[in-house]
Amino acid sequence: MLADGLWHELGLEPQAVRARADFFEAFAKLVAEPSSPQPRQLAELSRFTDPRPGLEAFGNPPGAEDMDRFEDGERELPAAALADWQREGFEADALRQAAIAALLVDTERGLELLRQASERFRAIDPAFALFLRAAVDPSSGIAANLARRRLRAHYLAGDYPGVATALGQAGEIHLALAASSVTGTADPETYNLFIAQPGGRSPAPFGTGGAAVFEWWGFAASLLSGALQMPIPRDRRFLATELVHLARGHGRQLVSARLDSFHWRKFAGIPDLIDLEVACAVCLVNRQLAALESEPLSSAEFEELTDVRLESPVDARQLSLAQISLQVGVEMTRPDEELGPVSTSPAPELNL
Repeated sequence: MLADGLWHELGLEPQAVRARADFFEAFAKLVAEPSSPQPRQLAELSRFTDPRPGLEAFGNPPGAEDMDRFEDGERELPAAALADWQREGFEADALRQAAIAALLVDTERGLELLRQASERFRAIDPAFALFLRAAVDPSSGIAANLARRRLRAHYLAGDYPGVATALGQAGEIHLALAASSVTGTADPETYNLFIAQPGGRSPAPFGTGGAAVFEWWGFAASLLSGALQMPIPRDRRFLATELVHLARGHGRQLVSARLDSFHWRKFAGIPDLIDLEVACAVCLVNRQLAALESEPLSSAEFEELTDVRLESPVDARQLSLAQISLQVGVEMTRPDEELGPVSTSPAPELNL
């Protein structure tokens, strides 16, 4: 549950956010039911606007006459049938949105929804699915081992044709972060292959907050070195500072979205309320620190690194809202969870 000060900065009521989680969870169940109305039908109906000239752009809701013409066949709905991958995509993203809302008000529920989302993303975006699974299920190490093997297979695909499918830079970052989630499961070859990739120099945006790929690449490399039980070249304060920097872009998005208070309160066209990459990264960092018998990062440390008194009013607002994803990540690392011992055995053989 967010601190009261962050709820004030967010400008939303917890009940409204909880209702948003309920809606998306129910929508995911609706999509999963083959006999239910299909999202394409609902989306088409929502786009039905007043046909009078000049009003199309306003997206007016259909009136009685509009609905009569709609039902008389002047405007036909597209085919309702969805391919399996489309159904899985709607369901996976609905669960992701439900998890984002639930994590703000009920961490346990949010983690369960995130676990369900990771299962649905397996067929759509395997790298992202493993990243989510590593964040919500730290004990087994299966996600870490499979992420490491997929990443290594991707880099060695030239030597073994057909071993791996195409993987973008975003997928490489997700797999590297997932592979670092259990200390001792990474291997030097994967680490060396990762740091040698051109993604370490790419200025392209990545993730919800839009930080540069090379910034996330360097951060993931630091975590991979920790997973190798190598001396992390930077202290825990450096990791916390990097996370604050990576979270700042999302804070900027939230500040901009809040300027339109009417649509903000209605959740209309707003960015994700949480940067999942940042929140899950905080969670993975804390688990690695705990496995190395070091003190996990706390909300107080993140607040200390974002002293809004030293910032301009606009920057201070951005930093305050950036705290949301950081605090959620701290909450995701449950103090009573059982972390597996540091692994020193080879990774199990898993099918790619």
